[in-house]
Amino acid sequence: MEPSQVSRGSVDRPLTRRERRLAKGVAAGKPVREAALAAGYSSSVAKTKAYKIIRSPRVQSFLTDAMEKLGVTAEMIVQPIKNALLATRTVAIKTKEGEVQLKTDEPDVRLQLEGFDRAERLYGVTLTKHEVPPLPRGNLTVVIVRASDLEKARARQDQKAIEVNTKKTLEVTIVKKTSVPSV
Repeated sequence: MEPSQVSRGSVDRPLTRRERRLAKGVAAGKPVREAALAAGYSSSVAKTKAYKIIRSPRVQSFLTDAMEKLGVTAEMIVQPIKNALLATRTVAIKTKEGEVQLKTDEPDVRLQLEGFDRAERLYGVTLTKHEVPPLPRGNLTVVIVRASDLEKARARQDQKAIEVNTKKTLEVTIVKKTSVPSV
């Protein structure tokens, strides 16, 4: 077998029974971890790798094909987000005379913010906790930046580092020693 066939085969091969059950469980609305357990994955895999499995190109392709067979279009998925971004509400306002008036077209900020969050995730701007890479070892600093903030980040990179005045000392007293949780 040629090397190109080996590497291509893993992407083109059909889903395993567990992957298919996981995809169906997620499509049915179950949380990913719960769907992974129901699909027969161990609790450790369900906890640590289920999101990676569901995001794999093969599983995503399966889910896309299933949605297309049901007639689900990209416009149908995006339309509720657009509606939320433009959401308004009707508010009852009591005038000084005691009369109640209805004011329409007041922005529904809560729904608009929820729509913004969904749109942001759809565009891939916000990383979920499962997409954040593990912290590097050693003295390496990793900064995750939105593409729109990349120019600002590059400008900050060129700035001079903060200098510490070694002649001025501060007296420090440790009151309570605690462990700092890692992030």
